[in-house]
Amino acid sequence: MPLGLPPVVALLVGLVHCIAGYRLFPLVLGIYGLVFGVGAGSALAEIWFPGQVLTASLMQIGAGLLGLGAVLAYFRVGVFVIGAVAALMLTWAVAPVVGGVSWQVQLLLACVAGSASVVVTRVVLIVATAITGAALVVRSAEVMAESPVRWLTDLTALPWTGGLPDAIPEVVAWAALALLGIAVQLATTARR
Repeated sequence: MPLGLPPVVALLVGLVHCIAGYRLFPLVLGIYGLVFGVGAGSALAEIWFPGQVLTASLMQIGAGLLGLGAVLAYFRVGVFVIGAVAALMLTWAVAPVVGGVSWQVQLLLACVAGSASVVVTRVVLIVATAITGAALVVRSAEVMAESPVRWLTDLTALPWTGGLPDAIPEVVAWAALALLGIAVQLATTARR
């Protein structure tokens, strides 16, 4: 699956996501909901009201606002899922060492971690945005190291796949940048 934007843009998006992801998260989430709603409304309007521009436009506006509202209303569900998935990944990593973990224990751990994530939403989102932003920056740097021209122009550069980079320097850069992003976001969003 291609990144869909030049790696130089992925670098900028990754830096913003890493350093200011928590502050911008509701805005970005709302934009996603609005765009998805307008797209769905447009597709449905084309089917239900072909050739009726005013009706289609009103449907797009309504669907966009509905998408915006739905995404923001279910914000906490997404935070729960982040915590639950993180617990499952950790459980799966530990399972071979401890001789396996039953599905009941996995479910219990996922529910507890998901619920705890909702309680500490700020920290969860700061860590998640710092880690994913750092991953975008490292992947963009890898493409730049391969070819500066490709870094500026290629729309088919593969995104970070979710696995740790293969080489030690990339892992260290990713971890250092993620920790820096976490520190900056914690400092700039501290409750006074």
